[in-house]
Amino acid sequence: GDSTIKDLRSWRAGERLRSCHTPPEMRLLIVASTLFTLFAGTWLLSGFWILGAQLTSVVATIVFLARWLIPPPLAINRTEMEGKVVIITGANSGCGLEAARLLCSWNATVILACRDMHRATKAAANITASLPEHCTGKVLVRKLDLASLASVKEFAARFRETGLGLHVLMCNAGYRSDALKVTTDGVEMHYQVNHLGHFLLTVLLIPSLEVGSKTGGGARVVHVSSSAAGFGVVDRATYSDEIKNADGKLFDTRMAANVEGVYGDTKLMQVVFSRELDRRLLARGVRSFAVHPGFVDTTFGRLDRRWMQTVMVIARPFIARDPAQGCLTQVFAAVDAQLEGQGGLFLDNMEEIPPPPPGL
Repeated sequence: GDSTIKDLRSWRAGERLRSCHTPPEMRLLIVASTLFTLFAGTWLLSGFWILGAQLTSVVATIVFLARWLIPPPLAINRTEMEGKVVIITGANSGCGLEAARLLCSWNATVILACRDMHRATKAAANITASLPEHCTGKVLVRKLDLASLASVKEFAARFRETGLGLHVLMCNAGYRSDALKVTTDGVEMHYQVNHLGHFLLTVLLIPSLEVGSKTGGGARVVHVSSSAAGFGVVDRATYSDEIKNADGKLFDTRMAANVEGVYGDTKLMQVVFSRELDRRLLARGVRSFAVHPGFVDTTFGRLDRRWMQTVMVIARPFIARDPAQGCLTQVFAAVDAQLEGQGGLFLDNMEEIPPPPPGL
């Protein structure tokens, strides 16, 4: 894990991933500024006919912006998963839970790799109770704490001991906060949970993915990233093997840089890692994808109390998609036949986002 930056030789310090999809944070800013301008104009101008025209334009603008801001509904074709093994990190709630439910209903054996075993056990029971009659899918619960590299190594070792092939590894778990927290490994929490932990897990499970590729006609790794990657910058001093983003001053500098802060940096790392992983494992039959799940109504990010995240939390019940919809892009990346022969893509709304600038 400590050599991640050295291994990812294809990215250059200071470069950013740019997406043609406007992040939800920027959409909210655009909506707010547009409505403010219209209401301010109404207040400044006099005359009932002007007021009526302004109010009409406000209503029209609200309708237009709502259609633009609210994510489109998604639909996915069923993929038969009988005999396939899937590992999903952080699968006890949100998109991870719904992805596990869907894949299990398609007859996969799904392993919920979670830190909180009590919540994971309840999630497994919930999935099992929801499965259709005659479904052969199974759901298992295993301990995995991405904030502990020892836990990651133990989880991977135990899975490899089973001799099972792994057909899908879905790196779904994530962390977001506004405060500096350092793991027992001496690494800042965003950096370790969002990237380094998944990096190590993926590398350790490559032998199992290779077995899955041979027995199941291919294997895939899915990295649940975010449009926040568009704000990310990988500063070599901050994320060096010595600092590991655990320096308070450097951490605060990155958090103050933009609305996504360190979270955006680590989401960029996932996209870059996904592309490089796909390049290296292509010949072994393993493909890798990064996805943006969209604006989803979950509790994720509640520890980030900065003003923009507070606005996002308030807006979620009204304009965000539910987790059952939010999980579809990562499920699409994991199993859909439309992606056969492809890899290294960044997907949003089950579509490819144009590639990042050269050098990443």
